[in-house]
Amino acid sequence: MNLQDDDSEMAVIYVTHVVEEVTADFTHALLLKQGEVQGVGEIHETLTSQALTALFNMPVQLQYQKGRYQLIRR
Repeated sequence: MNLQDDDSEMAVIYVTHVVEEVTADFTHALLLKQGEVQGVGEIHETLTSQALTALFNMPVQLQYQKGRYQLIRR
């Protein structure tokens, strides 16, 4: 099978430090802090206010509106 001909087998790995770049197209997340895995799994279970507060060492609130995430410092 040629993966170029079958989009259902295609995976995209996107690396960012900007939560606002994460769109509704993403299904899973891997959170890293200084090379250590802090969280992994389905995006709605992994990308949370609590997880990002621990990751960034500051209190933040994650909001999701119109298919986009927004991170707000508390």
